[in-house]
Amino acid sequence: NASVLDVGCGLAPLRSCLPSSTHYLGIDINKAELDKVDPSINVKLATINQIEDKFDFVFACEVVEHMSDPIQFLKDCSKRLNADGKLVFTVPNFDSPIKKLMGRFWHGYIPKEHLWYFGKQQVQQLLNKSGLELISIKPIGVYTNVGVILDRLSRGVKIAKYLLRITPSFIKKVQIKIPWEILYVEARLI
Repeated sequence: NASVLDVGCGLAPLRSCLPSSTHYLGIDINKAELDKVDPSINVKLATINQIEDKFDFVFACEVVEHMSDPIQFLKDCSKRLNADGKLVFTVPNFDSPIKKLMGRFWHGYIPKEHLWYFGKQQVQQLLNKSGLELISIKPIGVYTNVGVILDRLSRGVKIAKYLLRITPSFIKKVQIKIPWEILYVEARLI
C-alpha cells in the first residue's frame, strides 16, 4: 500500500494509473482544475509547503520548469519523502532532437510559463544542488496531433501557415508520437 503525493496534479490523471490500494493525494494551486476532478479522488488546493505528511513517492510531472526556484522546490518535495522514498518528475527535454530541429517553435518553449529549460546535464546539476541522488533519467516520447505541430511551425514558417490552412481537420487530429521530448527522472534522498 504505497503512498503517493502528486504535486501539480491538475485533473489527477495519475490516480487512474495507480492500484486502488494506493494512498493518493493530489495537490494543485489551480482551483478551476481541481473543481473538475472526480469527487472520489483525494485532491487538495495546496502548495507543497502546506503538506506535512510523508510519502513513498512524490510526483511532479511538468511542474519543475514552472518554478521560480526549482532547487528549493525539489528540496521541499524531498522533505515529503519517507526515508526510502522516491521523487519522480518530468520536464520538457531541452536536448531533444525535435527541439533542435524546431528551434523557437518547439512545443516545450513557452516563454513566461516555462521559467527553466533542462537537458540531462542540467537535471543532474539540479539534483546535486537539491541534495538528491539520481536513480535514473531517460527521454520518453509524447503524443500530439498534426494540427498542433503545424500551428507551432506556422508562427514563423510560411509553408507551415499554408499547410495549416489547407490541411483537412481530420488530418490535423491524427495523433503522432514525438520521441525524446520529455525527460523522466527518478531520484532519492542522499
